[in-house]
Amino acid sequence: MRFIRLPGGMYGFIIKRLLLLIPIFFVVSILVFMLLQLTGDPARQVLMAQGILEPSPEQLEAVRYQYGYHRPVYIQYIRWLTGYPSADPNQGEDPRVMTRGLLRGDLGYSHKFQRPVQALMLEKIPNTLVLMGAAFMVSLAMGLFLGVIAALRRKTWADYTGMGVALFGVSIPNFWQGMMAILIFAVLLGWLPGEGYYGLKWLILPALTLGTAQAGSLARMTRSSMLDVLRQDYIRTARAKGLRERAVIYTHALKNAIIPVVTLLFLRLPYLFGGTVVIEVVFKWPGMGTLLVKGGMGAAGGMGKDWFIIQGGVLMFLVLAVLANLLCDIAYAYLNPKIRYGEGG
Repeated sequence: MRFIRLPGGMYGFIIKRLLLLIPIFFVVSILVFMLLQLTGDPARQVLMAQGILEPSPEQLEAVRYQYGYHRPVYIQYIRWLTGYPSADPNQGEDPRVMTRGLLRGDLGYSHKFQRPVQALMLEKIPNTLVLMGAAFMVSLAMGLFLGVIAALRRKTWADYTGMGVALFGVSIPNFWQGMMAILIFAVLLGWLPGEGYYGLKWLILPALTLGTAQAGSLARMTRSSMLDVLRQDYIRTARAKGLRERAVIYTHALKNAIIPVVTLLFLRLPYLFGGTVVIEVVFKWPGMGTLLVKGGMGAAGGMGKDWFIIQGGVLMFLVLAVLANLLCDIAYAYLNPKIRYGEGG
């Protein structure tokens, strides 16, 4: 098997970045765990999520022991992270609802759905990743195409049209774009389905809606970066060497212009995660965003939220954001091997 040959110093750079993820994930786990503690009495949240809006003191006490909330906070965190100490039935702790530890892949037990959170997430994550991947490809293709055309046809109708589309994508909220897409293409024209996910046809509208919103920033950055590169007399140099203008533009100019674009692309991934939640709700997409909203819809004016689902969803999105930044660093280093990552760190 042949491996990709990386520029000098890249392997050391990647190892350093991977090691840095350990304390970052530790801090993220603390922040996510504190979400549950800052909402008030966790036992009350459990009972309200089950529809008991005014629990008695006896019910609250029973749930505290059942879920291990009677223990000190630091013990609860260690148990949530590692699964130790294990549930003690002699103290009324229920092994069926006690976590086996985040490091073992256990995210807790959903009060609303009466199922492990990780099982619920494993059902929904593939759908979310499909939507995010399709939207990512749409944003990349549209952003690069509009940006390059606008730069090559500067101050022409192509430039103004491309930047107008980019401004539309940046300015208009995702949920409004989604509702207009459903109204036009699903309700009025009947070309595409407007909700659910039963195949490729159901992916088109939500992916285009989410991808268009992200493509605007990429198009503007691509145009600006291409203009900077083209000012360096690439075309004149190409003609002097007898090279074709198109070949120079797409092999040399675009390669140098795409470095800041790649940086922006990966830095925008956390915004893509947030937009996914909105789009999934608008299109009734059966993914993590819809699951998070259902977990956050409590009784009694929003009380009684399923905080284990919220914890799991927030943790997943934070981890994906951290990994996106890691991929951004690696991609930047690969595209720009002149940077001496091996020595400068």
